Amino acid sequence: MAARSVGIGLGALGLGLVIWAGLTLLRYRTAIFPHHAASHLVTAGPFAFRRNPIYLGEMLMLLGAAELTKNFWFVLITPIFAALITWLAIGPEERHLEAKFGDSWRAYAEKTRRLL
Repeated sequence: MAARSVGIGLGALGLGLVIWAGLTLLRYRTAIFPHHAASHLVTAGPFAFRRNPIYLGEMLMLLGAAELTKNFWFVLITPIFAALITWLAIGPEERHLEAKFGDSWRAYAEKTRRLL
């Protein structure tokens, strides 16, 4: 029963983080989806603590699903997901943000961690 609570907690924490980050992006009227250009550099809400809270939330949901389903594949997929997201999405997003917001982006990136 305790393990199930951990799984539910991880999944709920991840979902809450994704929702909080999404609502923060909506409040600043900037892109939520990574293939759209950002109109604002958002450093508030969960973005004050991590540069990629949506991806972090998705990783927590994968780990929660692993515990709830007792499926070890979700645990194995999580670091693969993190590596692919870093390569395919985070890298291009960061290049776009640096090109668009320059010194503001660099200052934010210097003080705020990526995923973990």
